[in-house]
This record gives sequence, C-alpha cells and structure tokens, in this order.
Amino acid sequence: MENLCRCCHSPYGLKSLGSFQAYEGVGETYSAILKDTFNIVIQPFVGASSAVSYSICDVCVAHLRDASTFKQQVVTCEQILSSYCDKQDLKGPASMGNVVKEEMTELVTGTNCIIFITFSVS
Repeated sequence: MENLCRCCHSPYGLKSLGSFQAYEGVGETYSAILKDTFNIVIQPFVGASSAVSYSICDVCVAHLRDASTFKQQVVTCEQILSSYCDKQDLKGPASMGNVVKEEMTELVTGTNCIIFITFSVS
C-alpha cells in the first residue's frame, strides 16, 4: 500500500496530500481542498502501518481542482441570484425551509480499514 493515490490507488504522478502546493499564485493543500469541496477528510496512518501512502496523483489533482472550481461557481451564482431576489423582494425555495437529504455510505477498503462518508444534499 506504499506509493499509491489515496483517491484512485494509482501509483503514478504522486504528490503529498498534506504538502503546501502553489497553483496559479495561490497556496493550497490537497487535503484542505478535499475537505472544503466534499467534506472528505483523509488522514495519514501512524504507527507500524505508516508505510501506507498519504498521496494524490496528478489525474485526481485535476479532478479535484475542477470540482472545487465548479463548487465555487455554483456558490457564487447562488449568492448573486439570492441578492437579486432580495432586492426584488422575491420569495424562493428558501421560504419553504431547508430540505436536506443525508445519506451515509460505508466503504470497506482492506481487512482492517472501514471508512464512513456522509453526503449531504440540499
């Protein structure tokens, strides 16, 4: 389990999830982008099994950046629309209350490793 991407298990083009990286003049860590975009926290393993990789591959980095950019786009567009509607005194879905669907998925990735991921959709 050494030297593999924690997102897709590829052994190629690896970068540390926790290292500070500069991209287009902005500093970032891939673990922080995963957390901010998907609320996924990937922890490094400690102890005897510390040989397990804490890396992400170039392909997954590109997917992660695209997803992060898309999320920022959607949030910005919703803020602009909400501001417009407030100025026009329009009532929208917000007046009906927040409807949230939450699903929990259990993934088993090895003999002793269980990961729980919670997805929230509004």
